[in-house]
This record gives sequence, C-alpha cells and structure tokens, in this order.
Amino acid sequence: DVLLIFARLVRLIRVSRGVKLLSNLKIPKSIQVISFARTTRLTIMLGMLQKLLALVWFTHCMACFWYATGMAGPEDLNWLEQYDVKRADFLFIYTTCFHWAFSMFAGSMDIFPVNALERMFSIAALIIAFMMSILTVSSITTHMTQFQIITADRTKAFDALQKYLMNQGISKTLAIHIQFNARKAFEEQARNVKEENVSLLSLVSEPLRVELHYEAHSDILKEHAFFKYFDAIYPVAMRRLCHFGMRTLCIAIGDVLFSNGSSPVLPSMLFLKSGLCSYHLADLLPTDFIAGDWASETCLWSVWKHHGTMRARGDCIFSALDAETFQKVVCQFMQKDANPVVYAREYLKFL
Repeated sequence: DVLLIFARLVRLIRVSRGVKLLSNLKIPKSIQVISFARTTRLTIMLGMLQKLLALVWFTHCMACFWYATGMAGPEDLNWLEQYDVKRADFLFIYTTCFHWAFSMFAGSMDIFPVNALERMFSIAALIIAFMMSILTVSSITTHMTQFQIITADRTKAFDALQKYLMNQGISKTLAIHIQFNARKAFEEQARNVKEENVSLLSLVSEPLRVELHYEAHSDILKEHAFFKYFDAIYPVAMRRLCHFGMRTLCIAIGDVLFSNGSSPVLPSMLFLKSGLCSYHLADLLPTDFIAGDWASETCLWSVWKHHGTMRARGDCIFSALDAETFQKVVCQFMQKDANPVVYAREYLKFL
C-alpha cells in the first residue's frame, strides 16, 4: 500500500507539472509594475494589490493540484467520482477546485478527501495555506499602516498651510495657487528622491559618486556643442563640473523662472530636462522652450542681466550649472589648442 501511494504521488507530480510554481512562486512580469509607481501612495496600493494577486495565483495553483490529485487516485475512489464532479463542464470543475483551495485559507467546503493520497495533499495544502495567510495578512497590514502614516502627514501639512494663509489674510486666488504649487512640490518630492535623503550614498566612495553624477548630468550638458567638445577634450574636467557644479530646480506651472532686467541670485546656465516653458522678449511673440533647450549661457562667461521673461507652461525640471563652479574648474584646463577662453570671446562678440 505504501509503494502504491508513493507511485501515485510520482504520477501526481508528472500530471500536474506545477511543482515549480510552488518552489518559485512569482507574479507574472506583466503585473510587476511597482518600480514604475510615480507616488509613494500609489506604490503602497500597488504593493497590496500585488500581495492579493499572489494569493489568487497561489490558490489557482493549489486548485490545479487538487484536481490532479483526484485524477491520480483510484478510478472508483476519488473525490471527483465521489461528488459526481468528473462529468461536469469545465467551468464547474474549475470553480469547485478553486473554492476548495480557497477554503484552505478560511471557511469550509462540502468536499472532503476520500483516499490516502488526497488526505496527504489536503494536510500539506492546509499547512502551506496557513503560512501563506499569515504572510499575506502581515504584509497587507504593514502596507495599510504606511498608507495611513503618509496620508496623516500630508493632511496635517496642508491643514497647517491653509491655516497660515487664512491668518495672513492671503487672497483666495493667491492661496489656491500656493496650495496647488505645494501639492505639486509634495508629489514631485515623493517621485524624485533627493540625493541628500539617500543615506547610503554617503558610504559610497568619492570616485564612484563622481561617476554617478557624470552619468546623471552629462547627457543634458552635451546637448550643447561646447560641452560635448569639452567632454571629449577634458573628460576629467567634465566630471568635476557634473560632480560639484550641478543642481536640480523644480518649477511649477505658471511660475516665472526669471524676468526681464533681473540679475540672477545664483548665476547659472539652465538646461530644461522635462516640461515646457515660454520665453517672451519685448514685443516679440513668445517662443516655446522645450526639453533639451538651454538658457542664460552668458552667466558662465560674463556678468549678466536677463533679457526677457521665462515662464513655466507646465511642471518643469531644470538642471542648473553654477557659473562660479564652472569658472573655477575651467580655469584649470586651458591648453593652447583647446582653450575655453577662445570660445568665450567669440560668444561675447556674437552677442
């Protein structure tokens, strides 16, 4: 009898061909989208959805094994024959198996094992389902706690802002604009983690962080012909610019980046990474300023006041190259055959 049971177990494994699903249970790649979530709250919600889909996927696998167990048993002594399920249509058979598998987590089912093989599988399924339910419930509870904490912090912050605006007697139009801007900034902060908030980066060696900043900023800089040539001639200097001289600016829709006649507080050359702006000069028609464009290059070569006004027509992200840092770095790399001063003189002549 023991050998017969063992032979049926081997047959069960061959019929089901689902052992790998239990040893390497994963959500299909088509629903692994957690890393692409744009906000922390959406990430948490998708995390809970992933756990629920994993539970459904596991229940499906266990239902298939339960059907295979009935098919592997004796022809006249198995649950399919005992409960007259074998001759039913496919939908009824599948839903019955799925119901039985789901009842292992909670609830009861009016279908019971009728032979030793089915009894052994039922015991194993009950143990696995018990462990799976503990892991799923604990994980969902953790996600719900994180969601409540984030929601509470956000609500508290915006309540404080609203009270401050009311106490200061700010007009309704300006208050709405400020709150909208704050909401956009809050969401942008959730999407894009700032480097100073990543504690592990402080443990990374300086040369690796230089390479990190170079890969993060060099592409947008090399949209400009001067920096593309500069990188080819002075790769070390280009890395220093990316490491010491770059910062990121987030601008909300409707904000004025600079206005006509103003002097920049921190002179910088601006590169638009994403978004759309409009540039208006005197009586001329506004010009679209799109991703890949740059402005205020003159700040790198001379004292400068802005000519024209730049306004954001959408949420924008700029990379800013600090003029002072640029000048300090460039002054260290002035070979006779590739001197940046030559370009600077020609550029200022053109102006």
